[in-house]
Amino acid sequence: MSHEVTTAMALITIIEKFGGWSVGGVLVFISVTPAFFGYLAARIIVNASNSLRHQMAISEKESAERFRAFRSDYDNNIKFVEAYERLVNRLEDTLRRSNIISTKLVDRIDTIMRSGK
Repeated sequence: MSHEVTTAMALITIIEKFGGWSVGGVLVFISVTPAFFGYLAARIIVNASNSLRHQMAISEKESAERFRAFRSDYDNNIKFVEAYERLVNRLEDTLRRSNIISTKLVDRIDTIMRSGK
């Protein structure tokens, strides 16, 4: 027997197993089944797409919140650095004055020590 005859006999056996379904019923079943599975696949894809869109919206909100927090921290760091710079400038001025006064004091002590000998 050729492959075509074997295939036809297998199909006839399958149709007989359907328990009285007519050839027309089997053809309707075969023609409706792909459309049904196509509809199910489309629903699954739409649900997955909606879920992904929702997840992206949540992620976008979280990213915006993280950016706002980062921006706030950055602004606070700038204020801290500016305040630290003012403090350093004041300390530098204080050290400069202290150094000048110390130098004058040493010169004065040296003058007193020389004049005292």
